[in-house]
Amino acid sequence: QDINISLWRLPEKVKSDRSVFMNQGEWELLGVLPYFREFSMESSNYYAEMKFY
Repeated sequence: QDINISLWRLPEKVKSDRSVFMNQGEWELLGVLPYFREFSMESSNYYAEMKFY
């Protein structure tokens, strides 16, 4: 299945914001919820929401 990760801010703002990066451009993953929500827009099209902190 595909995973769609979207930005909540404009790409230009994310590109210039270095406060969330660790050494060598790695992200610090604080936690992952143990569940995800599954949505359906039509009977055959599903997508899920996963939250990373």
